[in-house]
Amino acid sequence: MADLRHRGPNGRRWGERSPAVGATAINGAVKARIVVAEQRAEQNLRIARVKWAAGEVIPDRITFWLDLCCLEGPEVDEQCLAREPEVDLWEAGTLYPSWEQMCALARLVGTQPIAFVTPGRRIRWQDTSLKFHLPDPPRPAGDPGQIDLFGEPPPEGPVLRFTRAALAEAAERYGVRPAGDLRSVDDR
Repeated sequence: MADLRHRGPNGRRWGERSPAVGATAINGAVKARIVVAEQRAEQNLRIARVKWAAGEVIPDRITFWLDLCCLEGPEVDEQCLAREPEVDLWEAGTLYPSWEQMCALARLVGTQPIAFVTPGRRIRWQDTSLKFHLPDPPRPAGDPGQIDLFGEPPPEGPVLRFTRAALAEAAERYGVRPAGDLRSVDDR
């Protein structure tokens, strides 16, 4: 009878190799997954392009992804094919990005453009970098805090739509045609 003391639960000796699975079988499965992932990425890119052309980019999603990656400053504008302070204006919903700029932003934050047209979890504007781009709320007389240069308080919540003016400019510059009603941050 064979000595089983030095064998594992599968009957093989400790350290003994498992029977090899064919390398072609593994490569075939990996290739199939890669093909499916590429098809999904192409489909997502088409969907994102259609939604971008319909004016459905969500400024809050731009803010979310930039905050997630801890990105800020003029370098972000440069890498997004924009001039300072254009990316800040995207976040505020007052300037609509071009398709090329959206794709550059997606590459910068490591995602696909569909991430900027798909609603996500809501976060308070005070918890994002948007707080640095908007004026402080008005302060009472005699308060030593910052003066409100713009005379209006920051938005109450996340910026979920671009302004009508931004969409009108995008229609003129890029051929963006918003579908349905033109509800925007102007309508708050």
